[in-house]
Amino acid sequence: MVKEDAQNNGEDFFKENFRMFPHTFDLLCDKVKHMQKLDSNFRKCIPLRKRVAIAMYALGSSAEYRTIANMFGVGKSTVCQILLDFCNEVWRVMKKDFLNTYPISEEQLKERIAGFEKLGFPQCYGAIDGCHIEVRPNADDAVDYHNYKGWYSTVLLALVDYR
Repeated sequence: MVKEDAQNNGEDFFKENFRMFPHTFDLLCDKVKHMQKLDSNFRKCIPLRKRVAIAMYALGSSAEYRTIANMFGVGKSTVCQILLDFCNEVWRVMKKDFLNTYPISEEQLKERIAGFEKLGFPQCYGAIDGCHIEVRPNADDAVDYHNYKGWYSTVLLALVDYR
């Protein structure tokens, strides 16, 4: 069903399977281009676009690695490794754009841990929680926002310090 030439099936097919439009996929591939592997004397590598497609499909669906592996013609362990490589590369490349307060100094770390300890949470650096925020998506995008509770939402995930 989903092959590395999925863009030939049209934007709707692409968005449904990879949760983004082809031009966004191209931008993402450009960002994570260091994931590209080189062919060896023993085998050809999996092309970058296929690696990113495998990762995006795995992240955007509830399919098992076995199912994804069969869809893309690779092994289960390959799907797992590609997903790990992709997540690590996204973190490496994009953390400076989205998480600009890190790394912190040792003094700041100790201050935050001490602050939580005063609140009764020893050895804690931060508190994280999430909630669903109800939205009214366009009919074309509704499937992307339908949650397990039976209504449409987007998830807010927040990390806070002791203050």
